[in-house]
Amino acid sequence: MENLQYLFLAFSSVFIILFLYVSHLRRLTIDLDNEVKELKELLKSNRHQNNEDAC
Repeated sequence: MENLQYLFLAFSSVFIILFLYVSHLRRLTIDLDNEVKELKELLKSNRHQNNEDAC
């Protein structure tokens, strides 16, 4: 029972590291999603501009 505090510290540190990793992945996913939206809008505006030039 004396080593129970070390077990608690080990589990706590693992869960903190896991939480930080998942948070980092979430931020990267949000950034990528925003970039994809910007690229879609850019493609849409380029297609619209090309259609106006053709007329």
